[in-house]
Amino acid sequence: MNKNFNLQKTKSCVLTAQPYGDTEEEVNRHASALYFGVVEYLKRKKATGAVAFSKDAEQYKLHLYLKSESSSSVLAPLAPDWFHLICDRMYLIMLIFE
Repeated sequence: MNKNFNLQKTKSCVLTAQPYGDTEEEVNRHASALYFGVVEYLKRKKATGAVAFSKDAEQYKLHLYLKSESSSSVLAPLAPDWFHLICDRMYLIMLIFE
């Protein structure tokens, strides 16, 4: 993850993907599908997790990160209370920025 990334200086959005379910087994099944689905998709596309796209003539970038120390270090300072509520369940972080 880019150490110079500064979310406050850009038009941006941070999304997290979390597994869900009524039982622990269901949550684990969704977590596995989420993790392996993203990893396999990126491998098939030979992508690093970064995609450029445009909307209304503005260029944006989408970065996908699996949960890691570096991706968590971006989220934690931005919304510490929220981050600590979801950090154990978070599997995928999506950053969209200009």
